[in-house]
Amino acid sequence: MTTKLTKRDKVLLYFLAIFLIITGFTALLIIPSWNRSDELSTNLEEAQSTRDRMDASIAMIPQYTTELEEKQKQRDQLIADLYPVMENQAVDKMITNLILDYGLDAKDFIISVDPQMRQIVPYSLSTMGLKAMTSAQGQAEEIISQGTSANAESELDGTSSGDAALAEGAATADGSSSSGTGTAMEIYTSDVSVKAVGSREKLQSLLDYIINEEPSIRITGYNFANEAGTFETGENAGMSTLTITMELYMCYK
Repeated sequence: MTTKLTKRDKVLLYFLAIFLIITGFTALLIIPSWNRSDELSTNLEEAQSTRDRMDASIAMIPQYTTELEEKQKQRDQLIADLYPVMENQAVDKMITNLILDYGLDAKDFIISVDPQMRQIVPYSLSTMGLKAMTSAQGQAEEIISQGTSANAESELDGTSSGDAALAEGAATADGSSSSGTGTAMEIYTSDVSVKAVGSREKLQSLLDYIINEEPSIRITGYNFANEAGTFETGENAGMSTLTITMELYMCYK
């Protein structure tokens, strides 16, 4: 038995077929295209934002270059008096030549194995030392203030915080903090010990020169002794020995 489709049924099927075609076309082509368009718009905005940042950075290059040159000049001025980092042979040669220039003999030369990175605490009454002390006191007061605030919750906790702040402030004032606080400067040093033999006048002149004219050499100790000792001869009569221990300050240039 066959069912005959009426004209009304045929019209309904026709519209249903059109609806399915339109729905499929929308679901398979139009909607993905919209999603892709949104994604591309987002990517475009991100790319434009990146381009704007890069353009701003490019525009700042001349300023950055000027600042870099100024910082380099400041660094050059700060390290002008420091020696470049040298191998032990170069340090030996430099100190020996300095002693020989004063008509003295050098002996018993001892130098540290390698230059060491060391924190140098500035002299307390120097400009850098006073600045570091002021900074340390300010930090200590801030920490103590924070401890006092905590005291509102617990008196015991506040007292503990205040004590800790005082201890930290004292440690910072002594220059034991990191270089980030500005209280210490990290440079390379070589420990040197040498004996110079000659007349007392020349030895004193050598010592005065190092102290007054060599800012990158710090004498940590010296001692005068009679070269002849108990056995004076014609060769060592009137000769003295100056034993000097010193630190050489160096940095990479």
